[in-house]
Amino acid sequence: MSNPASGLNRKLHWFLLSYMVPVPGAWRPVSFFGSYTQKALTLPALKALREANQLPDSAVLTSTSYLGYMSTHKMRGTTADIEPTKMTEAFRQGMLCAMTSKDRPEPPTNPYEYTAQHSKESADMAKEWDAGFAEGVQQRDLIAQLNPAPVV
Repeated sequence: MSNPASGLNRKLHWFLLSYMVPVPGAWRPVSFFGSYTQKALTLPALKALREANQLPDSAVLTSTSYLGYMSTHKMRGTTADIEPTKMTEAFRQGMLCAMTSKDRPEPPTNPYEYTAQHSKESADMAKEWDAGFAEGVQQRDLIAQLNPAPVV
């Protein structure tokens, strides 16, 4: 399984796994993306991916699709140049704003927005906040894909 501490540029094998999960009186389809260090998905690897996505033991694997060997950045369609070498406070604030602002009627304003008269430090903080916000939106959307609303 992917190790978040290993970095977004580490290449992994990506899969789309589809399951049918029993719910009272029916079966609910569930699909999720998973990454693994090897191309071959062994039974222990499939079990670990199922458990990591909190599917019950009774879930039935219906299909696996191999998506390729790529970095998390490539899988998400993002670029590595927005990843800071360390998480700055401005980046963290931007990420938190994105994670909590999905249902707001207007997009949030970057508190570090700058004009020509501001310092380079101010401009750098504004860029970090924007990068954090972009990463937060991507993370929020990935979480939404992994935790779809139950079908009733």
